[in-house]
Amino acid sequence: MKQIIIIFFIIISSWPSLAISIFETQYYEIKFNSFNIENDKISEIKKIKFESINKIFKDILLENDYLIINKKINEDIINTFIKNIIFTEEKIVNNNYYSKIKINFDNNAIIKFIRSNKLPFVAYHPKEFLIVILEDNKYNKNLFTKKNSYYDFLLNSNLKNNFYKIPNLDINDRFILTENDIIK
Repeated sequence: MKQIIIIFFIIISSWPSLAISIFETQYYEIKFNSFNIENDKISEIKKIKFESINKIFKDILLENDYLIINKKINEDIINTFIKNIIFTEEKIVNNNYYSKIKINFDNNAIIKFIRSNKLPFVAYHPKEFLIVILEDNKYNKNLFTKKNSYYDFLLNSNLKNNFYKIPNLDINDRFILTENDIIK
């Protein structure tokens, strides 16, 4: 019987700039016509707060953990996470309002909240994953070879999101990491 040991080495550099920041939010465009602009503006900002924080939690938590946190989130808790709110291109003409709004969150406050709820999370997504696969069957062991059927599959597949990185599969790779290293 074929035994397959798959090990994913996630290369996360000590520099967060090499990873995609999950806590970064986007600009939201607000456009409305109203006789009570201040109240409607506050209402729109509230919607953006919830949408932004939910996107962050969806990115850093597992789905079940997100559902747990989502039940606990209210506007007061979200306000404790907010570092600042940026308004650009704000225009008020007659009863028409237009603006681009971005909410910046305090990463440490969000992390502290998640840790206080004892939930696992991922603060940064790496741009690429290094995949090292040891294919072990009765007759041979394929580590850094093109004979490895899993590397062959990954090399020949046209997956939409190619975020993984495969070793060069040349002779030099075999000296960097051995089968014993993987097994241990």
